Amino acid sequence: MPTAKNDDSLSTEPHFISKRELARRYSVSVRTVQSWVARRIIPYIRMGGGPDGAGGMLRFNPRACDAAISRFGGVQELPVTQTRKRRKTRGLCPSDENKTDPS
Repeated sequence: MPTAKNDDSLSTEPHFISKRELARRYSVSVRTVQSWVARRIIPYIRMGGGPDGAGGMLRFNPRACDAAISRFGGVQELPVTQTRKRRKTRGLCPSDENKTDPS
């Protein structure tokens, strides 16, 4: 009688990963993955949450994401979220503009 192997490579069940794991996979930020989700570039499922679908965690099938990203020509062709640099302010705050300098 043949024995069943416990081998993940033979599994037909999809393997789902988190936003952080997906970001690491493509060497982008978690914010970029969130942007791709908002733009409906990559497929995802929502696990948990309420009956109205609110809340819950997003999970991603890496193979489905690979296929979706390849349709766009690869990660390099997709929009990435730029980190914002803080502007340096000089001296007074905007609310202090009307105040006079005591010197």
